[in-house]
Order: sequence, then structure tokens, then C-alpha cells
Amino acid sequence: MSQAIIDTLKNAVADPGNKDKMKGINAVYTFVLNNPDKTFTLDLKKGEFVEGKGGKPDVTLTMKDADFVALMTGKANGQQMFMSGKIKFKGNMGAVMKLQQ
Repeated sequence: MSQAIIDTLKNAVADPGNKDKMKGINAVYTFVLNNPDKTFTLDLKKGEFVEGKGGKPDVTLTMKDADFVALMTGKANGQQMFMSGKIKFKGNMGAVMKLQQ
């Protein structure tokens, strides 16, 4: 299931219609998913999707694959997941908040 969401993110980053939105966020996010293990980077500064680790991220978010799916499908609240320890982040808190856009 997470692969379908990752593919959607990849397509959204490649879509020229999203260029202004990405410019407004202007951050690099690395997602580290566990069970199964996957890592990918959304570079919203350059408008790139990278399988694995890309350039220096503004934020690295670490969570279980199932929690990523729940978060991205709206079945879970990111703030509650963070407070309960299901999501860990390293980096710029402001960039994390922009990701909700």
C-alpha cells in the first residue's frame, strides 16, 4: 500500500502544475520507513523525488510503513502520532509543519 502512496508523491513532484506549491514549501524531506524498510527523499526545493537518501534533508521523518500509510490516507493525525512516539523527526520543525500543506 505504501508503494502506491510513494508513486503518487513521485508523480506529484514531477507535475509542473505543483511547482508553485513546492516553491512555497521549499524544503527537503527524507522519509525512513520500517517494516518493510524503504527510504526516499522529496526535494521540494529542486522538485525532485529520489529513491533512497537524496541531498541534505531539512527534515528526516522515521516511522513504520503502516503508520506512513495511515498518516498519508488521513486515518491518523500526525501530531498525535508524534506525541505517541510513532513518528520521529530530526531537523527543522517549521519544515515539518509546512508538510501538512
